[in-house]
Amino acid sequence: MPDDPHECFRAAVRQLCRLPDTASTLDITRAFVEVRTEMHCLLDSVEDDDVVPYIPAGRLVEEICRTELVAYLEGDDSALWRLRNKARQAAKLLP
Repeated sequence: MPDDPHECFRAAVRQLCRLPDTASTLDITRAFVEVRTEMHCLLDSVEDDDVVPYIPAGRLVEEICRTELVAYLEGDDSALWRLRNKARQAAKLLP
């Protein structure tokens, strides 16, 4: 994994998106937890005065956790596509 927090987050998103649809629920969940963890590390690495541009991406990751991940865990297979799509969107929102 790279040392740059931005690259670590993007690498976690790529890992999540590369998992096959047939991956286990546990593997999908672990990959998303890694995305969320890397977002928190990224936010922690940014100076307080510089954090504002990162807020939309951070909020989107938290929204994914509350919505798409929950729906996927409750058996909505279509939520996996939305989860991956929103994770990619969060990566694109980074400055």
